[in-house]
Amino acid sequence: MFALVLRRVSIARRTNEDEMDQIPFKERISCTVDQACAATGIGRTKLYGEIAAGRVETRKIGKRTLIVVKSLLKLFGNEQAISSEAA
Repeated sequence: MFALVLRRVSIARRTNEDEMDQIPFKERISCTVDQACAATGIGRTKLYGEIAAGRVETRKIGKRTLIVVKSLLKLFGNEQAISSEAA
């Protein structure tokens, strides 16, 4: 029974991540730490250093840490791309 519940949760999470992969990264509100590392090419330690320095915003949802994509793009100098797309 326990394995069945874990499997359903795992399938649901994969489905949600698959749906998120269809949204262009710049249009997302948030992403996971792993997604932020993959998108930027920096490691987890460096990313957490940027978070500690206040250069990358996060939100905690339960135990999960989500990265605010807008702050991540701003760190890499892409804030103008966001502004021009929003206009």
